[in-house]
This record gives sequence, C-alpha cells and structure tokens, in this order.
Amino acid sequence: MISFDPQSLPLARELDRAQERGFRAFLSKIGHNETSPVHRKNASRALAGLEAGLRGRAPDPDYAEPLVAAAYMVKYHLSHCALAYCSFKELFEKFDVPDALYVCDVGAGTGAGRVGLALALSEYSKSPEVLFDACEPSKAMQSAGDYFWESFEYSAKRNLNLEFRSCPEVPLTLPDIPAGALRVVTAFHLSLPWNDYSRLSELTAAQSALRSVLRLVSPDAGLFSCNGNKILPLMVAVDGFPGWDYTCSTTVDIPNESNGASDSSRFYIDCAEKSGFTTPGDDAPVKTWSRHRFSLPKSSVLLSRISPSRVKEKQSLIEAEERGLEG
Repeated sequence: MISFDPQSLPLARELDRAQERGFRAFLSKIGHNETSPVHRKNASRALAGLEAGLRGRAPDPDYAEPLVAAAYMVKYHLSHCALAYCSFKELFEKFDVPDALYVCDVGAGTGAGRVGLALALSEYSKSPEVLFDACEPSKAMQSAGDYFWESFEYSAKRNLNLEFRSCPEVPLTLPDIPAGALRVVTAFHLSLPWNDYSRLSELTAAQSALRSVLRLVSPDAGLFSCNGNKILPLMVAVDGFPGWDYTCSTTVDIPNESNGASDSSRFYIDCAEKSGFTTPGDDAPVKTWSRHRFSLPKSSVLLSRISPSRVKEKQSLIEAEERGLEG
C-alpha cells in the first residue's frame, strides 16, 4: 500500500496550521474555555472515553457530543487524512484520474475523505470535475471537519474543482452525476461492531446505511477501511453488493510503520494539551506521538472493490496502448 509521506514541509505545516486554526474555531463555537479546570477535565474525559470506546473497553463513543468530536480531531483526524490519501492514490494509480468523479463518503466523520482526495488529486496535472457527498449523522463531527477544511489553504484544496454536499441521513438523493463519471463509495473506519460470528446476520445501522448507498450509487469502485478486528462486519456490508469483480478487488493490510512527518507539531503541545485533551497515565501522551500524526491507523485493513465494467474499460485502454506501440 502507498504510504503517506508529506514530503514537502510546506504541506505538513499547512495541515498543522489548518488543524490548529480549525480546532480553535470549533472550540470557540462550542464554548470550551481552556482556562476552566472543569472544561479541561471534561476534555480529558472525552478523549479517554473515545479511546476506550474505540478499543472495545467502554461503550461506543457518542459522536453527537461536541467534546467527543474535538477529541477525535486531536487523536485521529490527520492519520485518517493520510489513510484517505493513500486509498485514493492507489485507485488513481490503477485506473487513472477520470474526467469526472462522484464520491459518496459514508460515515464521513470529520471529513478526512475530502482532505485525502484533495491531497491525492494534487499530485496529478488533471483536474476532474468532482461531486462529493459526505454522509455523516453527527452535526458535531461535520462542524469540526468543516472548520478544518475552511482553515486548509494549501493548493491541494485551492485547485480542486469540487462541489460538496453534507448529507446527514441515508437514503440520500443523488446529484446530477455527469455521464461517464467514475462513481466511488468510500467508508473509512465506519462505526462497526467487533468480529462476532454468532451475530453476523444482525445488521447495524452503519452496515445498513452502507448497503443502501451501494445499491443507490451502483459504484464503479469502493474503498473501505476498518480495524482488522472488524473485518467480518465490513465484508458482510460490502460484499453483499453484487456489482464487484473480485478478480481485481483487493484486501490490503495497512502498514503499521510510524513514518509520519519528522518535525513536531505545535498544535498538540500548544493547543490540544493546553485545552485539556490529555489522558492521564497514558503510555503515549499527545506530545510524544505528535511526530507521527500522519501515520496510518494501526492494525487496519483496506478493502478495494472494482466493478467489471471499469475493469473491462481499463483493459481495453491497455490493449489499445499496446497496439499503438506495436504499430
């Protein structure tokens, strides 16, 4: 799998600046006061509860809570931007950048999919028309992600020909998708249950929403990631869609290497920790893992699914190129 390497320091620094500016704006909106001991304690509890919930050690996080959304920005947002970048980059390496692209991101969270797509497209000279639907029921997560996006001023965003819609609920109404557009459904670390063979037939709301979107969009490609211990529920939701060519689909283990930017981020030490987003007693407090903020999520897998029509189209192009070289 392609690794995310923010090779240029300007890119890493702009992502950091967007993180800090957007985070401060979001905290201001929700009335968080970093000088208040009570507010700082609540922030620490939100971060600890988020981590415990996602590790299966506590109830699932309540993403409707603004402090949970803020904690998610601190702990996971940038690594998921890197994950989305890698996923889209692999897709474009296989099938080229299309003239028009439609993306429906299920469980969009804080908008890492939109950021990752912008970063991936910035590496190509082609600038397609992009329609992007973000399906996310939590207004708090949407808002936190929007503040980040509004603060992100890098050319990867400025040069993007993108029409964006927030879709809080599924089913959604599809936009007017250009003929021939590459249709992609994504779900990066959707809220899924842990592997349990005895309960695979019981679909959660997240699984049902993903299945509904697959039927509605009838995508040419799908990009889906999850913790490796949630792979069974993801495959139940994804592989129930009959439109995949499994000979060209892949399941990729996401590398566990911590190869993020080598410079530290001021955001974590001067902003996140000062605002109370720390977990007392944690073996890896915020300031020690800030260097690896772009590292891909650990113990995770990526499912890549492709439609037969796109596989056939790509093969025809390859054969045409080969005939041209022979002539």
